[in-house]
Amino acid sequence: MKPSFSSMLCALIKFSKRRALSNFKSKNPLKMQMPFSSTMSRNPSATILALSNTSTSSSALHSQITKPNKTQIWNIQMRELAKQGLYQQGINLCRQMLRSGTTPNASSFPFPLKSCTILSLPLLGKQIHGQTVKMGLEHHPLVLTSLVSMYSKWYEIGSASKVFGKSPLWVRDTICYNSLLAGYSYNSMFCETVSLFCEMRGAGVSLNSVTMLGLIPVFTQPEHLCFGMSVHGCSVKFGLDYDMSVANCLLSMYVRCGSVELARKLFDGMSDKGLITWNAMISGYAQNGLANEVLDLYREMKVCGVCPDEVTLLGVLSSCAHLGAQSIGREVEERMALGGFGSNPFLQNSLINMYARCGNLLKARALFDDMPAKSIITWTAIIGERINGCQKQLLGQLADDQHLLAELNHGASKKVYKATNKAAN
Repeated sequence: MKPSFSSMLCALIKFSKRRALSNFKSKNPLKMQMPFSSTMSRNPSATILALSNTSTSSSALHSQITKPNKTQIWNIQMRELAKQGLYQQGINLCRQMLRSGTTPNASSFPFPLKSCTILSLPLLGKQIHGQTVKMGLEHHPLVLTSLVSMYSKWYEIGSASKVFGKSPLWVRDTICYNSLLAGYSYNSMFCETVSLFCEMRGAGVSLNSVTMLGLIPVFTQPEHLCFGMSVHGCSVKFGLDYDMSVANCLLSMYVRCGSVELARKLFDGMSDKGLITWNAMISGYAQNGLANEVLDLYREMKVCGVCPDEVTLLGVLSSCAHLGAQSIGREVEERMALGGFGSNPFLQNSLINMYARCGNLLKARALFDDMPAKSIITWTAIIGERINGCQKQLLGQLADDQHLLAELNHGASKKVYKATNKAAN
């Protein structure tokens, strides 16, 4: 009996399915041997467990697929140590990496270079620099930036400039320019900072907030004001003035350059004022001797619900001492206690100075006696320039301490030094 056409077609389809399945198994051992399920596809842990139970051939294939890069593992460990501030351990780990025979890459060097910078290890830092040159990685942007930053913070700005100058033009991106720009500014090199910024703009390199934060601090004198205003305009043009860090930096720049009016105008135009913004304006008024403005702004700050910190209170105490505003000074003293700032030596010295200049010498003396460690600034604050009976006793005590007396002669107050010698004689 001859098979019908339909039965022959069914047999052919079954044979084709078996053959296709056989070929798939031979070419995909992992997929066919792993007992996958819908649960495992949703559960990575189950998938890993299933992988561990596969045959030897599939395990070998899996190890080849997921074999970790040893250099990346070392880099991750060094990065984590740097994040935790364990810089010496990071350097030790870098040494272990090199001794193990693992070849470092460009991402391996920023962490030990940063550690050498913070720990002030110039010899080791230069040895690592030599290693980058040996491996041909000196001009990689990551390495270049780290080297420039390291030399700049060691005040070896010539070396930083040399490293940057040797790099190819195509390597010099925004991050590389920012590192040298910040280095020049950190070393108070006004002309070099401005010149590099102009070069950066001429090269068509894009700007960002870090560029401005590195550039603006170099403007510190009244004659720098026009440059600072130009940079402010550049920040507005590129929309960088909306960054609060840049805005605060510009505010401090105007204060340093002596233009408190422009600083206040910028302050009033800022919609979102944080504590740093308030402190910058209060400190600016205090540095320029505008005590009334300090106290007015301090009151406005409290109305806005911004909680002051040590920097705020230092500016306020200075103004209280200048104006004789003892009542506000007492309020600041209470805030110091509530905020946990009572042990801050700068605030303690300012508080003593405030009470002494307001004429409340008994309170100033009580605070002075309660201080466990007294510096030259503390003695200067309590003695001041008007010597009375209570202060003559303190002058006699100070005259007995030759070490403090020598420091006083070299740095603090010549008038107090002369008064101390007179009391001693």
